[in-house]
Amino acid sequence: VGPSSGVMHETISSLSAPAIIAIARLQPTMEWLNAIPVGSLIVAFTTQAPKEGEIGDHWEEVEISKLSCLNLYHGPETLKDGIWIKARLGVAAPWSEVVH
Repeated sequence: VGPSSGVMHETISSLSAPAIIAIARLQPTMEWLNAIPVGSLIVAFTTQAPKEGEIGDHWEEVEISKLSCLNLYHGPETLKDGIWIKARLGVAAPWSEVVH
């Protein structure tokens, strides 16, 4: 597996005796921490480039309670193309700028 490509390469060769082969694919997680002692942190992310001014760009939202963390596991496209992230403190606050 290439460290930044997210693509698995396989090599096939013959074995002289029967064997069991297992392939494991390790994928890193994203860990988000809300260290603010009051309220909640809402994080939205997408793996598709958001279009300027368009609402509902396939954003997925997660809410992180005060003084807690969240581990996020997402598909292999995250490793290849990256993600776009925005956040806000509570539902009444405006969204931050989008970060890629």
